[in-house]
Amino acid sequence: MNKAIKILTVALVLQVLLVVLTNLERFKSNNSNQQARLLDLDWPQIDGLRISGKDTASVVMKKKSEQEWFLPDYHNLPVDQSKIEELLKKLKPLQTDWPVATTTEAAKRFEVNKDNFQRQLTFLQGEATKGTLFTGTSPGYRKVHARVDDQNEIYAIELSNFLASTSVEDWLKKSLLAVDLNPVKKIILGNIQLSKIDKEWVLDGLTANQKVNQATLQPLLDALTNFSVEAAFGSDPTILQNQPEIAAISFDMGSERHTLAFYEPKEGAHLILKSSQHSNYFKVNRAEAEKIMGVKREVLIENIVIENPVMPSAAVDDTAAPIESPVVNNSPNVEISSMATDTPALIEPTSVSTTEPVIP
Repeated sequence: MNKAIKILTVALVLQVLLVVLTNLERFKSNNSNQQARLLDLDWPQIDGLRISGKDTASVVMKKKSEQEWFLPDYHNLPVDQSKIEELLKKLKPLQTDWPVATTTEAAKRFEVNKDNFQRQLTFLQGEATKGTLFTGTSPGYRKVHARVDDQNEIYAIELSNFLASTSVEDWLKKSLLAVDLNPVKKIILGNIQLSKIDKEWVLDGLTANQKVNQATLQPLLDALTNFSVEAAFGSDPTILQNQPEIAAISFDMGSERHTLAFYEPKEGAHLILKSSQHSNYFKVNRAEAEKIMGVKREVLIENIVIENPVMPSAAVDDTAAPIESPVVNNSPNVEISSMATDTPALIEPTSVSTTEPVIP
């Protein structure tokens, strides 16, 4: 009996050890998966990104340098660097966690398979594909289901499909026509001419009792330095056929001059903009353009109030009537005249006569 109990005890201990060892290996495996990168890419070598949606919409971005990406299929215009950096900052450190599913049916349901996805991000080196990530439905705030191509595991990652837009206009650097006013010496807008003197802007043609109204000038300068476009039309000049120019502004840098010309389109709420520095024509929000072309000269002028000088209270009035004074030294023939009371009296003998005694 004791022998049987010993055998059963040993068997139980062996079973417990087996369970512990099995779970330990599984824990090690899962822990290893937690530390692995979701996207196993040589990031310094990745120089292209293509983002596709459910339909045919897609955008391609290529790296020109570490600090500059461009849109090869959109007139080679620059990408908004802050946006591409924000997306890559989210993608690069992503690590695998416990997968939420691993089946083909789940991939369809979470919209992360090849035939049904919300976003397909393809990472390029030259023209070669180095990795593909599918993102789909959202399991929670700022999270999406994701699956790496050729893998079954589906993860919930911290990302938003909004950050991976398939609209090329969303990636365009909207501030590419913003004006750097540091090298500008003159700004000319219709009858407005501003000249920079000792780092201060002065409005030409002011009179002695006028100066620039800084409160109305600053919004104009801010509109120029923060100017943005909405989209690009390309370089075909026929877009301006029968489109009148409604305003133009020029910037004189001394050695060169740069102009922005605004045109009224046949239809639409926007305006067409042509910059002398770009071959493309751009779409501009009308309200954005009005901040510049709608400025009038008179609102930039402020009248200087000149106060009248204060007259001294003790001013001498030369027209004051003489004041009769009493007889001085008992001489009836001496008269005294005085000015204002605050002024010392001036004594002048008006007439002095001596009567000779009559000699009989």
